Amino acid sequence: MKKILILTRFRGEYEPTRLKKEAIGLDCEADTVNYEHVRLGVDESGKPEIDLGTGRSLVEYDLVIPRAASARGKASLTGVKTVMLEYLEKSGKNTGVINGKSFKLYPLMGKLEQGVLLSQAGLPAIPFQSFNGKKGWKSYLDSDPILPVMVKMRFGSHGKGVRLAETMEKLVKLSEKYNEGTVLIQPVLKVRRWYRVIVL
Repeated sequence: MKKILILTRFRGEYEPTRLKKEAIGLDCEADTVNYEHVRLGVDESGKPEIDLGTGRSLVEYDLVIPRAASARGKASLTGVKTVMLEYLEKSGKNTGVINGKSFKLYPLMGKLEQGVLLSQAGLPAIPFQSFNGKKGWKSYLDSDPILPVMVKMRFGSHGKGVRLAETMEKLVKLSEKYNEGTVLIQPVLKVRRWYRVIVL
């Protein structure tokens, strides 16, 4: 029976839950592990140790699915993700890694980077603005933005803290609330459906 490891920041979210369900449906064993619960170290003989808390070593899995390693209001765990993927690559084992090459090229790949790469390739992408701090807000507000827009923090919101600004007054209020850290602003889509795409 094939073994699949799903690495994530939030085990109860839709994507890791659905991935595990589909894996089990395909007669695979599946473990979901939070990056925060991974213990890294070096043993007394000088060999690296990675404890997943699953009772299995990293190289015992046939497939690893490393999801985003950002965090809501916390430091990113991209470093933990990087160490684990490099360990797998150098292990000489045949463990498959979904999007492993993409992560190596773009370790901080997110909505912004994806949007830029899509547009460079001539593919449609949702327009966005992203900036940091009061100066960024001033420049954006002075640009006479088209409303309505959605405002959120760039990293780790996972659907929480997303705000709708239908008026300039509301947008100004949000600029006062979200003036620390990088924000992401996108137009409101007219399609009243919520899509999630997972490639299995």
